[in-house]
Amino acid sequence: DGLDAALAGLPPPPAVDLAGSYAMLIPGIGGTGITTLAAILAMAAHLDGRAASVFDMTGMAQKGGAVLSHLRIARDPAQLGAPKIGALGADLVLGCDLLVAAGPDVLRCVDAGRTRAAVNARLTPTADFQLRPDIDFGADALAARVREAVGAARCDLLDATEAAKRLLGDTVAANMLLLGYALQRGLLPLGLESIERAVELNGVAVALNRRALALGRLAAAAPDRFAALLGDG
Repeated sequence: DGLDAALAGLPPPPAVDLAGSYAMLIPGIGGTGITTLAAILAMAAHLDGRAASVFDMTGMAQKGGAVLSHLRIARDPAQLGAPKIGALGADLVLGCDLLVAAGPDVLRCVDAGRTRAAVNARLTPTADFQLRPDIDFGADALAARVREAVGAARCDLLDATEAAKRLLGDTVAANMLLLGYALQRGLLPLGLESIERAVELNGVAVALNRRALALGRLAAAAPDRFAALLGDG
């Protein structure tokens, strides 16, 4: 089909050297697969012969509330350091939800000029929506907050939720689509084959997640082709 044709011939993601350790924050909403995504990336790191640690902060609400996974990858276990990423300590913010990504717990870990960010531009309804359905979280203001903290040139925003819904028929694939985008942008010190194998080992919606990963890579490698698929080009 047209989707397969668009995904054909994707260039490989750029290789990213891992000199010491790499610290990644994955903010999102509980119940959308944030901790699973962190576990898949940790497995991919192990498959690449790296050391990895994951520290999940799920707060009071497992579903519908903010979740923040701290992932560290290093060449050697001794280089991992403390599992929790501290102030100015993030190399990458993989923001699966804009509201959580723009929060103080994430932005305090940003080091302007060093930290990169790839963020889903879509706001996921949180528990606050249930109590205050008319609330306006101001997506544009939140995006501007992240861009200001990271620097406009180091911040990528992609509506992964809308793309997953329109191209794959399932918004649950949004996180994997965003991951593919970040991978193709050269933001991850991990190999494509290792990530795909980790997705297989996870054993949940493998075909959907592999397709979402490829679509995210397409969004980064050939944005015009991606926009055409969405009907925006």
